[in-house]
Amino acid sequence: MIGGIASLVLSPVIGLGSIPFWIGSVLIDVDHYLEFIYLNRFTNFSIRRMFDYYHLISNYWPRPGFLSLCIFHTAEFLSLFYLVALWLDSFMLKAVLWGMLLHFFLDFIYLVSMGATNKRAYSIIEFLIRKEIMKRNGLHPFTICNEAIDVVLQNNPKRPQR
Repeated sequence: MIGGIASLVLSPVIGLGSIPFWIGSVLIDVDHYLEFIYLNRFTNFSIRRMFDYYHLISNYWPRPGFLSLCIFHTAEFLSLFYLVALWLDSFMLKAVLWGMLLHFFLDFIYLVSMGATNKRAYSIIEFLIRKEIMKRNGLHPFTICNEAIDVVLQNNPKRPQR
């Protein structure tokens, strides 16, 4: 919603560039959907269930062993996107990037307000390191995610177990 308001405010300044800005602020969250379908082993493609999952998962944040990786929200992805936009010298891709960065910043503010900044990995490398540390301590970041998936999809007994 804030991305939409920001794109409206920017439209007198950047014109049609406000459309890719808005698109970037929204489509960055496609990684949440990809994570949802990956975690349920590609058995449930419901967007409603995905929203149910992410609503529920915030209740699991206080538990030790919770770590999320939102691939489009990582330093590597955003840096790569920036380099492509720079290389192509594309105003539209730069506008998409700015929308994604606004979204990332707003997500970070939300996580700070919830005391959960350490529940998301901001880099793929960081995720891999933290995952190994968790494993050494007998934890696995997908255990809690799988529990939440099971709750959300409890009416779907065909889901294969990990």
